[in-house]
Amino acid sequence: MAARELKAGEYVYLVPTLPTAPSAAYRRPLCEVVTTYGERVRVALGDGTEIETDTRNVVRTLPDLTPRDPRPCPRRSLPDGFEEVPLW
Repeated sequence: MAARELKAGEYVYLVPTLPTAPSAAYRRPLCEVVTTYGERVRVALGDGTEIETDTRNVVRTLPDLTPRDPRPCPRRSLPDGFEEVPLW
């Protein structure tokens, strides 16, 4: 999302996209855009705290948070001539 697309007074969500995302982004709060300049944006949280972050940590709608199916852990096969020895 480019900074020129955001306008002051617009409501957005903070999401942790970059490793440098503010810790408040992990709560995915609804914020109000205060100012934008370049690739940086200053947002105001619900409690009045203002945070400056990159525009990549800001989205207009929350992503779908449905849990994924667990991936099976692949088991390595032993080379020919070897077998697995039980530990008990």
